[in-house]
Amino acid sequence: MKAQLGLAFLGSVFLVVLCRPHQGQTVPAIPPSFPTTAGPAGRTGLSADQRAKMNARRLREAFRKLKSDSEKLAEGSAQLKEMIQNSNPHTYSIGIFKKAEDLEKLARKIKKRVKRGFR
Repeated sequence: MKAQLGLAFLGSVFLVVLCRPHQGQTVPAIPPSFPTTAGPAGRTGLSADQRAKMNARRLREAFRKLKSDSEKLAEGSAQLKEMIQNSNPHTYSIGIFKKAEDLEKLARKIKKRVKRGFR
């Protein structure tokens, strides 16, 4: 265990030394960011009406994905319930664990999408 920690520490020190600029080298400056607005239509060159239509289309698509994912979650949970009911009460198959992990990932994806507010 101590040997692994020592190797991890040496590896991180090695990376820091390699990533540091050498003597006489300079780090390039970060270019300035562009202004957020470029006139009445913004950077995209679209009118307010076009942007509103695009936003409405994007929201509809995000809602469609949310409904689809929630249906998949409901179907998957029903399948998981059936798998558990058909299994031995003393041992569980790997398929049950994989199904549970897949459902957990899908639930996190749905939660993130809802929390983000369809942005």
